[in-house]
Amino acid sequence: MPLRSPLVVLFLICGLSSPCFAQQSTAAHSASAVQIVDDFSRAEFPGRMLTRGNWTVADGKASVVFSDPLFQKFQDHGAMVSYRTPMNDAEVTIEFTPKNADVVVFTFDAEGGGHAFRIRLMGDERPSNAMTYSVNDGGEKPKPMVLNKMLPKLKQGEVNTLTVSLVGQQADFTVNGESFSVSDPLLARRKAITKLSIQHGDLEVTRFDVKSL
Repeated sequence: MPLRSPLVVLFLICGLSSPCFAQQSTAAHSASAVQIVDDFSRAEFPGRMLTRGNWTVADGKASVVFSDPLFQKFQDHGAMVSYRTPMNDAEVTIEFTPKNADVVVFTFDAEGGGHAFRIRLMGDERPSNAMTYSVNDGGEKPKPMVLNKMLPKLKQGEVNTLTVSLVGQQADFTVNGESFSVSDPLLARRKAITKLSIQHGDLEVTRFDVKSL
């Protein structure tokens, strides 16, 4: 009797529509998918990075107080919670409470450097805005490109909810229930990191969900 190849044997055992193949396909898909559901119920969470500032995680929240001296120490960069998220398209939901905050910034960092998409929510007189940045080409510093400068202000001392759905060059997002849409080819760059930061003031983050699409 002639020997059969391993592939033929697999077909005979499983059949073309068998769960054997479905499980392999699911495993391959999940290996490349991004799905983060962080409710800060644990002090340590896979992939969570809390940088710049004395962060604490307790009672279902990540908290930090960030002052002017710290802002200067870190060369005009604020306290940040971030996750590595290699993906193209994504959905994000974040819940956070700012107190005496001048600005809270949500960012998708682009693969290879730079910012693909950013939402700056202001607590002072400056306008909140959504923007992207030009590609660093030829050594020039990337330039910000404002896509919407009519976003609502931060709600100080209250839970703020930000949702973002970014597919291709289109970003649809909500700020405390108000809906907005912006579009630009630069938004379609592959994303490397998803993060939230504060420059001055207190910040509590109670939910950070990211899912690749």
